[in-house]
Order: sequence, then C-alpha cells, then structure tokens
Amino acid sequence: MTRVGSGTSALVVTIMLWGVLLGGVVYSHLVFFPVYLGDLPASAVLVNGPHALNEARFWLLIHPLFIL
Repeated sequence: MTRVGSGTSALVVTIMLWGVLLGGVVYSHLVFFPVYLGDLPASAVLVNGPHALNEARFWLLIHPLFIL
C-alpha cells in the first residue's frame, strides 16, 4: 500500500479549488452574463432587483483560499 504525502494532498486540494473557481467562471460567462448584458437597462434587475443574483458570497470565499 502506498503512502500519500503532504505534497500530493496539497495538489489534490489545489486542483479541487481550481475546479470550483473555473466552474464559477464558466457559470457566470455562460448563464449569467448573456442574460444580464442582453437587454440593458431592463435586465439590470437581475443584479439590482428584489430577487437579485448575489454571487459576492461565493467570490469572497474562494479568493482568500487561492491567496493561501
């Protein structure tokens, strides 16, 4: 049985974090931006309305993890 070192564990965590980050970027570019930029200023309700999409919590969580 092989032993997993700390370098391998760090690499796995880093790859998973990059996957989460890239998933968020792909989601924003494929789903969010076309709708938001498609019919300005009427579509601004997507970020300013009563049921606005709030991605700040995701991006504020993921960026410090990448800085570490």
